[in-house]
Amino acid sequence: MSIAEDSERLEARAEALIDLGRPEEALGVLSRAAALDPDAVRPHALRASSLIALRRYDEAQEAASAAIARGPEESDSHRLLAFAQLRSGNERVARDTALRAVALDPDESLNYIVLAEALQATRDEAGALAAARHAIELAPEAWYGHDLEGRLLLDHQEPAQAEAALRRALALDAENEAVLNNLSLALAIQGRRAEAAAGMEAATRIDPADELVRANTLLVARRHAAWVRGVGMAFAVIAVIVLVLTLVDGDLSAGTLAVPAVLALIGAGLIELGVRLAAAHASGPTGQMLLDDHRARRLKPWRWDWSWILRLRPWWWLALERIPPPYALLVNIGVGILVPLLLLGVPFSAWRAWRWYRRTHPASGSWRPPG
Repeated sequence: MSIAEDSERLEARAEALIDLGRPEEALGVLSRAAALDPDAVRPHALRASSLIALRRYDEAQEAASAAIARGPEESDSHRLLAFAQLRSGNERVARDTALRAVALDPDESLNYIVLAEALQATRDEAGALAAARHAIELAPEAWYGHDLEGRLLLDHQEPAQAEAALRRALALDAENEAVLNNLSLALAIQGRRAEAAAGMEAATRIDPADELVRANTLLVARRHAAWVRGVGMAFAVIAVIVLVLTLVDGDLSAGTLAVPAVLALIGAGLIELGVRLAAAHASGPTGQMLLDDHRARRLKPWRWDWSWILRLRPWWWLALERIPPPYALLVNIGVGILVPLLLLGVPFSAWRAWRWYRRTHPASGSWRPPG
């Protein structure tokens, strides 16, 4: 068997290992392939793919660059380099590299997938969506184009259209946990929490080790727990304030000290009750994840989710989201003017009301005319 045939056999074995999710083993095989045929492009390109799977993006850029040096006309190597650059935070360089990959092979849909992500990262949202849709035109049977379109539409705050695109992706690959995860997020944004939780659980069952899916599953399912934990924290803060005021005042009677203790117990009880309710509302696996997550965070404020209140979506927020885009700009301008006026006007009005009250109801220490 010739050296070239040995190298090709090792390349095929490495590619199979990558497809099986064993990129670390593939790297060893590719090292032998590169040693057999130092001028071959494929071992370095596959090495870049393996390193990307391991999230070693700096090394992936070196491997992809080595592949390009040996075969500058191969668009795959440019695409891999662009992807690694994008993940390393070099968005503008990645966009230029992706454009070179598209120029070398304008009929390869994957080139447009990476280009779309690079364009989105460089704030060209319209270009990103156009590139994703062109990738779908080139390969309508591939799930990844529809999935990317759905993710881009989610970024554009169009969850209903994103849902339609993601359902098309799911129809092409029903066992894809990434698509299920994205579809569940689109459902959650629309307020369809039960459907979102079911989708997240399905994604978790497909790949229990996927950290992103687990994090999103907890994010959707533990909303009650986060809310009640916030209420419990409020009670705990009140308890501490009351205790401090009691100590400053010097009144250490049993009746006074009972107040912060009762408030702290109420807060702790609300926290536990909220977690149990959220776990009971979820199915078995998700409920267990909630309880495990709560045990890991209990009495550890540095691990609590302090941003929960910013993610609440009241009715007026949902109503504003449903305003058509041409009118949304006018509404935002109006809100941008009104809110500062309210922020300035409410304190000013309260201050004027307080001055009026003091004028009509003098305090006991107010000066009064003699006699």
